[in-house]
Amino acid sequence: KQGIQESGKTVLAVTSCAAGIAHTYMAAEALQQAGRELGINVYVEKQGANGIEDRHTPDKIKKADGIVFAVDTKVKGKERFVGKPYVQTKVADPLRRAKEILLASLEKPDGKVEGEVGEETNVETSKGVKGILSEMGQAVMTGISYMIPIIVSAGLMLGIAKLSWMYILGLDINDLANATNGRAGGAQEFFYFLDQFGNLIFKFLYPIFAMFVAYSIADRVGIVGGFLGGIFASGLHYTLWGIQDGIPSGFLGALVLGLFSGYLAKFLNEKIKLPKNFAAMKPMFLIPGLSVLSVFIFNQYLIDPLFGSLNSIMAKFISSMTGTGEITLSAIIAGATAFDLGGPINKAAGAIAIGMAADHIFPLTPRVLAIVIPPMGLGLATIIDRFIVGRRVFNKDLQIAGNTAFILGFLAISEGAIPFMLRNPLITIPINILGSILGACIAVALGAVQWYPLPAIWGWPLVENFLPYGIGLIIGVLFIAFGNIFIRYALIKRAERQGKDIKL
Repeated sequence: KQGIQESGKTVLAVTSCAAGIAHTYMAAEALQQAGRELGINVYVEKQGANGIEDRHTPDKIKKADGIVFAVDTKVKGKERFVGKPYVQTKVADPLRRAKEILLASLEKPDGKVEGEVGEETNVETSKGVKGILSEMGQAVMTGISYMIPIIVSAGLMLGIAKLSWMYILGLDINDLANATNGRAGGAQEFFYFLDQFGNLIFKFLYPIFAMFVAYSIADRVGIVGGFLGGIFASGLHYTLWGIQDGIPSGFLGALVLGLFSGYLAKFLNEKIKLPKNFAAMKPMFLIPGLSVLSVFIFNQYLIDPLFGSLNSIMAKFISSMTGTGEITLSAIIAGATAFDLGGPINKAAGAIAIGMAADHIFPLTPRVLAIVIPPMGLGLATIIDRFIVGRRVFNKDLQIAGNTAFILGFLAISEGAIPFMLRNPLITIPINILGSILGACIAVALGAVQWYPLPAIWGWPLVENFLPYGIGLIIGVLFIAFGNIFIRYALIKRAERQGKDIKL
């Protein structure tokens, strides 16, 4: 069946990908082209990086015969479409079967958008509620899409400050963090605060991520709980409460707390019923209050103690290995450094490694290598994947994140690789650890030595025996790049043979 070929039929579509750039517009074009071929009027609202473009008017929505949500993220303003038959699919699907999707919205919709105008809507369908794992995946993608600009802006501020400090002012990069620079005046004071500003932006990486994970699940009622869960994950509560030795839960805490707060807010919103005169109390008072209290209790008595204990065990384990061989110790430091990309385990390994270097017990070579190998390796993978296996194995949003990660890796900012870790932790974390261990151990075994805590371009002039250092760096980066490409390619091919769709 090629089409119903009836004039006057109108389908409205909303397209949105995690990055809000390529697939958002490619899907829109595919749907419009298919509409012309089928004789259906198709109007597409793009919810991309530039905001909402070609917003559907109330008049168009009223006259629409069907709605298509081709999205990988939360649909903004879904309550506008209450009562309309709809089909929801992934943003890439219209590139393969746009006609089928348009016809389904008119003949076999998933259901009708339910709810009341002005409130968040439910997506109950004739096929049942979508699987919990699929919903979680969409929530994580939404969080990542809003987190990427934070990473880029923070990295840009840090990069400008550090490069200017070294190459314009000609000052020692070790002195940049000295608080006395805040009273130095002129360019020195400016770049000091610019560097501090970059670090401040990074503090909001997890709050933004967790907030939009919760928003994707529960709509606006999930925002406050998710944001405060991310605050806990970033460790800002330790700073404000004056707790010097607190260990934040990092990316795993942000992931768990974002999902927890989202599902809790959604549950409360569905179960709490109030008389119409008191309806405003639910989203403005009851749900935020109960959500925030629950997030506090959950974090205070489970998340912080759990990850604090794990990190304490990791720190003690690393300390106990100081008397072992240099290759074994290098592997432990590199693996712990690469595990969570600037998170608590990374910092625990860093504190011990820096202490040993300060006492001239063991150099920082494995530590500084493991900081830069993961972001550079993942960034390289997104650049060369199509040349290695003949196709892209990363989603568009991760391709964009990869370009940023590669650049930030040269600046010793490992957080650029966090979107990959959040999207596919079971793939990313083991490869990061193995690649960092491999690169660090090769460099140490060949005689590379670095005593100063300056990774990447800041510390390369200080490396003793840079050739073996460079060899280890290149091998580690290539291992992570090729490991990600081949594993992801194998998973994609297996899914295609099974007729499944997979998002990596």
